[in-house]
Amino acid sequence: MRRALAGAFVILGAALTWIDASPAYADDDAATKAAALEKKKPKEAAEQWEKAFETSKDPTHLYRAAKARQKGGDPAGAANDYARFLAALKPGPASDKEHKKEKAGATKELANLQKTLGRLALRATGSSQIKVDGYAIDQTRAEDWYVMPGAHVVEAKFETG
Repeated sequence: MRRALAGAFVILGAALTWIDASPAYADDDAATKAAALEKKKPKEAAEQWEKAFETSKDPTHLYRAAKARQKGGDPAGAANDYARFLAALKPGPASDKEHKKEKAGATKELANLQKTLGRLALRATGSSQIKVDGYAIDQTRAEDWYVMPGAHVVEAKFETG
């Protein structure tokens, strides 16, 4: 609905109001989809929360993705999202106050999950993409990636010249 009105003038009474077409609305769409999927399809909900984070950079979306992955039986995915959430928090009292409860919850859940998970430390200098078990991972987190115990396939893509 917001997109349909975005970039349009709306006349309300005698006032003329401009409605801004901002990329933040894409975050609303992904967050709305994620919330709708959470109970019945937690994996899809987690993916939508991650999309919402990519658009808005609001770390709360990663926290919700982790909770959805945990509910959906993906402890490694949950641990990775909790770690991303903690890394995405901005330092300072405003962030501490805003995310205090989530930060405590994520720290506790991550500590519990770490007891049963393996952890990869990957370095692929010059690679444009790293995948673990077919899942593209954030290059900034490649040295700290949680996995279920067992064998894994690690791929790195390099540009050749």
